[in-house]
Amino acid sequence: MGTTLTETSSNTPEQKSSIPYRLVNGDNLTAREFHRLYLNHPDETKFELLKGRVFVTPPVYEPHGQAHAGFGGLLATYSSLTPGIRVAGNVTVRLDEMNEVQPDGYARILESHGGQTKSPLDEKGMPTFIIGAPELVVEIAGSSRSIDFGDKLDSYRATGVREYLVWSLHDSTLHWFELPSLNKLAPDELGVIRSKILPGLWISPELLLKRDFMACVALLQEAAKSDEHRAFVAKLNQAAS
Repeated sequence: MGTTLTETSSNTPEQKSSIPYRLVNGDNLTAREFHRLYLNHPDETKFELLKGRVFVTPPVYEPHGQAHAGFGGLLATYSSLTPGIRVAGNVTVRLDEMNEVQPDGYARILESHGGQTKSPLDEKGMPTFIIGAPELVVEIAGSSRSIDFGDKLDSYRATGVREYLVWSLHDSTLHWFELPSLNKLAPDELGVIRSKILPGLWISPELLLKRDFMACVALLQEAAKSDEHRAFVAKLNQAAS
């Protein structure tokens, strides 16, 4: 990751010696300690911090990457139709002082439009990582299934994420949780799940799990014409003004 960070023989990363500090699965750290050590880690291993504990992210295989890319395109479509919404994937998100993650995807209402996250700027005025809980978080659960339905679900629930969507590749299912209640959003009579926190984000599990992304995009375009989406856009614009 760049600069070598040093530690003492007592394994205290804040003090100096000639030994590069390496994050280890199970380390107990605060988010600030974790972030600094991660930035200076001597290799490109991906880590996350959940409940103050370091997790090494499992390898990612092609089915995960395909699902990730496809759903990312749907989030991007929704964002393009909804001013005031920012979407991304694999971005560092500091949920609080004990949780720092890189979710497969998220959709957040910009702070300028009444959202609950912030994006601090670096010394060059460029956005850095996200602070706070995005309104919607998406995880593609393959080899990470036990974490996505375990510690990650707990952390997202505790830190203010409003909805959590998990696409489970193992059994080809979609799980869309309202948080903190853990109630699941269910398809309507047309087989469509409608986000409550992000009106107009409509997903058909049947189309998604078949990976018919073109049909999923068409559904989002239809949703953008709905009264609920128009009212949401008006609310966002009012907050920004």
